Amino acid sequence: MASESPPRRLPRFGLTERLLHWTHASAFLVLLATGLILYLPSLATLVSRRQLVKNVHLWVALAWAIAILLIIVLGDRRRLREDWREIE
Repeated sequence: MASESPPRRLPRFGLTERLLHWTHASAFLVLLATGLILYLPSLATLVSRRQLVKNVHLWVALAWAIAILLIIVLGDRRRLREDWREIE
């Protein structure tokens, strides 16, 4: 009995697209969590470190913006343009 080899995987997205996706996803989750803590008084009293949460929120927002720019500048811009055209 010959064993069948697993099917080859064709990656749909390259490294640049994956980095862009995970940068957005991770920043979104952190910004959502810290934003909710800052916005909802019931969560703010549970954490009780408002200044720390506010600083984390602001620094993650800044890091997110810088990371996106770096990915666009240093990444595969041709693939990003192709993805943008496909989305449009």
